[in-house]
Amino acid sequence: MVVSLSQGEKCVCDMAAEVGLDMSTTSRHLVQLRQAGLIVDDRRGNMVFYSLKATCLPSFLDCLDGLSGPG
Repeated sequence: MVVSLSQGEKCVCDMAAEVGLDMSTTSRHLVQLRQAGLIVDDRRGNMVFYSLKATCLPSFLDCLDGLSGPG
């Protein structure tokens, strides 16, 4: 989800399709990320759009991926 949001804001319906989860499960994960202060939400009518607040997070995840490689 973080990698997807690093490409720009998304609504729950778009995120669910990208990550292969139902909308309810996706929404619960997004709430947890929001409560942790990693993402922000923007309500527009009955739609909620999410975007990264911690824009450094994708770089951090890339760094962690590098640690699991050979060496």
